Amino acid sequence: MGFYRSAFQGWTVARFALCSLLLLVAVVFAGSPLVTEQASAAACRPSVAVTFSTETRVGGEAVSATVTVTANAATGGAPDTLTRIAFTNDPEVSLSTAYGPACGRSYPLSSRFVGDMAQLAQTFAGSGPLYVTLFTEFQTYPCADNTWVGSENYYRALKDQYLAALAAFRQHAPNAKVSIGWGGWQARWDNPAQGSGRSLFPRFADVMDASDFQSFQAMQSDTNVQDVRDMTSILGAYGPVMLAHYKPDNGSCPAATADLTTMLTDAYLRDVIEDGLFAWSFMDDGIVTCSSQLLTFVRSAVTTYAR
Repeated sequence: MGFYRSAFQGWTVARFALCSLLLLVAVVFAGSPLVTEQASAAACRPSVAVTFSTETRVGGEAVSATVTVTANAATGGAPDTLTRIAFTNDPEVSLSTAYGPACGRSYPLSSRFVGDMAQLAQTFAGSGPLYVTLFTEFQTYPCADNTWVGSENYYRALKDQYLAALAAFRQHAPNAKVSIGWGGWQARWDNPAQGSGRSLFPRFADVMDASDFQSFQAMQSDTNVQDVRDMTSILGAYGPVMLAHYKPDNGSCPAATADLTTMLTDAYLRDVIEDGLFAWSFMDDGIVTCSSQLLTFVRSAVTTYAR
């Protein structure tokens, strides 16, 4: 199993299965350190993952974020690993951009966004790895989802914001590794004329080339097995790939069981690792604790494959 242990070094999946997540609430946009972080982590030794969730409103904007802190206590004091996923669910509105009129969610293009990211970078800067997935499921941010044609101005402005946020993390948190977060359904079809489906990926080659790694989510309610294969293969051409958050959207335990008992196996993992997958994160602990049999399987898989 040396191959897997080497390839999976630093996988956050190892921490998620070995200890139940502590679900806490904190205001991550407040700018001060999360005072509950160290105390909560220490209560769950030797391995721990702690998830913080928050939603705040500024005017008509709803801004949501999830922060997952992973402590590598089992490795004898090695630096902690932090995975951050930022997303937005504010309404779609008409917008003005440097490229012309656009339609979509306003917060990612707002003047405060980059400043918020700089504040977060300062808050979470440290010696341990900080993995940042920005704009998860960003294909849903414009009014016309998953397609370049009709969303060009929005996407161009979004790429500018992403690159500015990337620079902010590199300035204020040199330990940060930053990526843009794809929705894992994008490989299910292709329409070159509209720049949709698989034809959307090349439109973001510039920001992916500038990124430290690539990331996507897998949250289909039917099956995610082929999506994870396809997304890893496509994104692997641009750099190392993280499955940033996994969970069937409907919370189906049978769907999760079918997915995980297929994906967390020798043959499947060997294939996706060769395509570039280096990390895996669960959306929360509920999906792996939905049955005692699945929890036992996942814990065994983590012990076997991850470090």
